Formats: sequence, C-alpha cells, structure tokens
Amino acid sequence: MMPSRGSKAAPLGLTRYVMKKIPIILLLVALSTFAQTNEPVMAVLPAGGQFYTNAQITRVTPAYAVVIYDGGSVQLALSNLPASCQEKYGYDPVKAARFLADEKQRVQAERAALMARQAAYNRAVASLVGTNRPVQIISISDDLSNGGIARCAVQGASDDILVKNLPDAVRSFLNRKRQLAADINSFNDKVQADASAAARAQAVVPAYASTDPDTLDAQNNQRAQANLMALNVKEEQAVLARMNNAMRDLDAETADRTTIMAFPTGEFFGGFEIWNCVGMP
Repeated sequence: MMPSRGSKAAPLGLTRYVMKKIPIILLLVALSTFAQTNEPVMAVLPAGGQFYTNAQITRVTPAYAVVIYDGGSVQLALSNLPASCQEKYGYDPVKAARFLADEKQRVQAERAALMARQAAYNRAVASLVGTNRPVQIISISDDLSNGGIARCAVQGASDDILVKNLPDAVRSFLNRKRQLAADINSFNDKVQADASAAARAQAVVPAYASTDPDTLDAQNNQRAQANLMALNVKEEQAVLARMNNAMRDLDAETADRTTIMAFPTGEFFGGFEIWNCVGMP
C-alpha cells in the first residue's frame, strides 16, 4: 500500500494556513483602523498641493483618509486636507502621531508572526526536499495554466500536485486504462441494446410452422434472423468479457505502473505544490 502524500507533505498545510491567515489579518486591521463614511462627491479636493477631481472620502483614520477619484484611489494625510475636512474629522496631530505609531507596531507584530510561520514552514520543507518517496499517480490533467507541468491526482491525498519530469510511461498507461474504461462502457450499452432486440425478435417467431410454402419461407427467414441476432449477442458478450478481463489485468498492474519516486521541491505554482520525479521504483 502506497503511503499517502498527505502524511508526507504536511508543510502544504502550513502554507495554506499562512495564505489563509494573511487576508484575514489584513481584514481585521482594516476593520479596526478605518471608519466608514458616506461623504458626497466633491468636484475638486485640494490636498498637499494636488487636486483630485470627483473625489469622495470613503474611509477615515485619525491620521489619514482614503479617497477615490477620477484617477483611482489614494491615501491622504489628514494634515494635507483642507481645514474644513480636518475640523470635520477631528484631526489632532498628537492623536494622529499616536495612531501611526500604534499602526506601525501592529503591522510589525503581524509581519513578525507571519515570518515566524513562514520560517517554520521553510524548515519543514527543508527536511523533505531531496528525500525521495513513492507516490502513486491516479490521474493526470494537463493544463496550460500549470506552466507546462503535469497536474496529478495522488493516491491518499485530497489535493492535486504538479509533477516535473513525469515519465511518459505513466501517462500512456493511465490514458490506455481510461480509454479502455470508456470503450467498455460504450460497448456494454451496445450489447444490452442488441440483447434486447434479439429477445424481441425471438419472441415474435411463430411457434408452429405454417403449411403454406410462402408463409413457411417467411417464418424460416424470421427464425434465421432471430437466431443470427442471438448468435451476434453471444459473440459480443464474449468480446465484452475479454475487455473486462483486460481491465482487471490493468487494475492489477496499476500500482506498479503508476508509482513514481519523487520529492517535494518546496515550490508552488498556481496554488499547487510542485514535486520532482526522479524515476520509477
């Protein structure tokens, strides 16, 4: 039984944790430091020697305001806004300086926490890089968005990985198995349809032979056609049985034919962990 990638590539979970925490942290910072406003649009807003047309103040802190205008959005210090705006938003240089100091300290603390998590992840990955282990490939989906690297579903893992240098033999085997499965499904439908048609043909064959020569010939032709249809179904069922046997043989070979030796590189692309294949076991 192949070991699951989930048990050997735990750093991926650390990465997701870090990636998930970053937007949450930024959101909490935004919610705690910004006050929403419903200000009207100003034709021109002078600030710091610049003029912003069709400007609207959307968020305000003790130190600065966020403004959207024709050119996009900008963060402006309250000290650079007109006196009427400063008075309206209660600008106080002392409070502004304290706010900026607190914000800087908060950002530094969050950055330090993120760096600590990243460092822990890097140490975990470093312990795995270069360590080859068997990985069983379940399926491959080639996607141009993956930078030309094969995206693979792996036995025992819930998430796909990207595999560099994947052997063509693995791809060919999985393609063959997938095509055979599709052929079996399609041919099975045909066999069932033909079997139903043959059964209906047998059901309408007269039980007794007619004494009329012309009618007897027609009955014989009908019976011959029904027998031919039944014989064709038997031949098709034999072919289907051989196809199923071939699939069982492929199933028995799957683990050996699709297991590679690979290691996590510690790199990611498009949110997927990149592994490097060094060959077959």
